[in-house]
Amino acid sequence: GRAAVSEADGPFREFGLTLDIRSFQAGSRLPLNLACTYVQALLPAGLLELVVSSGRRLPSKFAPLRTHPAVDIARGAEGALPNGAGTLEFVAGVVQLAGVLAQDPRVSLEVWHKEKW
Repeated sequence: GRAAVSEADGPFREFGLTLDIRSFQAGSRLPLNLACTYVQALLPAGLLELVVSSGRRLPSKFAPLRTHPAVDIARGAEGALPNGAGTLEFVAGVVQLAGVLAQDPRVSLEVWHKEKW
């Protein structure tokens, strides 16, 4: 359902959040000589709730955003990650969005290794 709208949340605006994950640089402490790597981005739960409560559908790409396909990156090297961009558009009150971001302003990025067999 849609959250109750309050004048205290306003003024209401349309916002867009774009994530663009382009590359991963594997440090010398990477536990594998070669990792089949993809990155997963997790948005703050409060922001996701705000998007859904604004009546917008959460794009499946953001549940969560993952680069794909996984790419081989050697220890100490950098590799390009394909398909790591997405935009999330939503309507929210300026004060409401500021409150959500003040509680949890982080986008978390997780780096994963995908086994090839």
